[in-house]
Amino acid sequence: MEICKPKSGETIVISAAAGAVGSHVGQIAKNLGLTVIGICGSDEKCKWLKELGFDATIKYKTAPVAESCLYARLLRKA
Repeated sequence: MEICKPKSGETIVISAAAGAVGSHVGQIAKNLGLTVIGICGSDEKCKWLKELGFDATIKYKTAPVAESCLYARLLRKA
């Protein structure tokens, strides 16, 4: 977080979001006021990330990641 210096209201996309590091980074990012999109590989992991407070999740095995990130970001602005 020190390297990219995110600001409240910005969006962060976390790969391997259901892992130990990714899940912690996502929670820290939410506390900083960021919109958090997590990428993972199963429905169960997507559900868990939503329980942690992630704004959106992407199951990379079934959804195109770039388009899904853009769509999730646009939904948050609507």
